Amino acid sequence: MELVNFIILVALILSGVLNNYFPIKGKKGILLGSIVEEEDKEKEPFSGIIKKYKIYNILACLLGCIFILIGIFLYNEIFQVIGLFTYIGLNFFILAHFNKKVKEAKKEIKTVKKQVAVVNMQSSKISSYMIIYYIFIAITFMAINIIAAVMKYKDLPERIAIHFNASGVADGWTNKSLIAILPLIITILFMILIYIGTDILIQKTSFKIDPKNSEESHKANLKSKKLVSIMMFITMIPVLISLTIGNFVTLTILPESYMKFVMYIPLITLLGVIGLTVILVKAKNNYKVKNNEVTYKNDDDYWKWGFVYYNKQNPNIFVEKRSGIGVTINAGTKVGMAIYIGIIILLMGSIIAPIIGALLK
Repeated sequence: MELVNFIILVALILSGVLNNYFPIKGKKGILLGSIVEEEDKEKEPFSGIIKKYKIYNILACLLGCIFILIGIFLYNEIFQVIGLFTYIGLNFFILAHFNKKVKEAKKEIKTVKKQVAVVNMQSSKISSYMIIYYIFIAITFMAINIIAAVMKYKDLPERIAIHFNASGVADGWTNKSLIAILPLIITILFMILIYIGTDILIQKTSFKIDPKNSEESHKANLKSKKLVSIMMFITMIPVLISLTIGNFVTLTILPESYMKFVMYIPLITLLGVIGLTVILVKAKNNYKVKNNEVTYKNDDDYWKWGFVYYNKQNPNIFVEKRSGIGVTINAGTKVGMAIYIGIIILLMGSIIAPIIGALLK
């Protein structure tokens, strides 16, 4: 089994495990994208819904793995693509289906608790230390790659490799020129800006506070946001290392065989992200209930299928996710809807392109 196939298979299995955790335990008071009391999750009908959701999710994951394994043994990339996107698609449908079941079950339960919405509108700030770290890493990686390109340019062959397949073997070449080298360096700068921008976006997005213990919930949210900055910074470094290795191979500073090491980096990064995400979720939920007479305001109508936020009355383009960490897009805004359409187009392209490429071989 090639390393890239192993990574895809492991990533799919890990996704199945995480999708059995975050929609259920990701946030207090949230079950499968709907507002549900923590104590009610262990009672019927919610406990039964949770069991069925887990079974369906495991079956979807197994189906995806079967397609990927068929593709590996038949050396057919189409089956691997089908397997990966089959699970992704089924997972959305499964979550939407059981989100509907949770909403229906809630109608049968009468609650006398006062519904309260507490939101922290004050933007968090990235610490000065994190800004210094970002700037230091950005200058370091940019300087290394620019200096390497300047020093090695004269010695480059007339044709240089600019693209490598999933096995780390060069499959695209171009004539030696500055135009051929600059995109690699620009990509590194672009990735740094993406990480910094995403971090700032998360820090400035308002988040909900649990009315059952507003003070401790507020502190837990602030702590989780600081941990997000750390996670963003840590995960940025392996990405920049991968791009630098690719640049060095193109510049013939490193042999092509080093591209195989790049294949290990996504798997290691993925495992690290999972571990850090679990720590973040625990930090966000690390508080005890003090006032059990109140509950979250039921705004389920704004959450379509449990994961798409659509609220025309809310001018914010980004809002806090219902489960997991980070932010999601408000499809009720024009900009948010445009972003969703763009994402759908990109996803369709990523599905169709590999299939067409495999058919043309």
